[in-house]
Amino acid sequence: KTITFDAVWVEKKTGNVDIKIKTPVYVGAEVKYDIEKNSDGEVTVEFRKKDGNDSSYSKTVPMEGGKYIARAKLKETDDYKADEDTEEFEISYLDKPVNPYTYKEVVNSTGTVTDLTIVPVGGYTISTSPDSSFGASVLYSAAKKAGGVYLRRGEDKAITGMITLSDYTATDTPDIVFPDKIYYGASFEVTGSSKSPAELTLSYKEFGASDDTYTTKAPTDPGKYTARITAPATGFYKA
Repeated sequence: KTITFDAVWVEKKTGNVDIKIKTPVYVGAEVKYDIEKNSDGEVTVEFRKKDGNDSSYSKTVPMEGGKYIARAKLKETDDYKADEDTEEFEISYLDKPVNPYTYKEVVNSTGTVTDLTIVPVGGYTISTSPDSSFGASVLYSAAKKAGGVYLRRGEDKAITGMITLSDYTATDTPDIVFPDKIYYGASFEVTGSSKSPAELTLSYKEFGASDDTYTTKAPTDPGKYTARITAPATGFYKA
């Protein structure tokens, strides 16, 4: 027996997918996005640089700073057509917090400053490189050599751009001690002290004379004098 029938073709429904990047996106932080779709088709998310072409799309999620395009592709199903959507976004460095770090002096047994520990503000860790392991603090000498420091926020691992360090100098007040009385013709001893490892210099001038008359030669004539102790600047001490 021969049966004749007509096939009834039903047009597929229009597929729709939408991708929305959660902004802002910071260097070091995870790129997060929301996907909405109207079918059970598989969705593939890819990324490329904004100035690239479609052949450069990759499933690798970008981490470096720059402008990008995210693309979501909805696969065709028995009931729905394929679709795709794109979203442009930018990955930037996190703005540094107010007072991003403080200094803690590193001193030796004599109280001389030999280095400084840079301590980050609460909630951040610190490093001289954005892609190195981040610890609680870093030494000033290492940071100066690297040109500055980066801060990483603990909650999302977002990174600040390079923060150039301002010059730091430790406070030092050299002290000078004379005997109570100095007599003409008698020898006397003057002692000077300083936290700085710099060599101290004693100089003298007649009381009331201009500063350009200071000399390192100790006075021998009776009279009133002013003594001055100086220490030159070092890597961590002011002059």
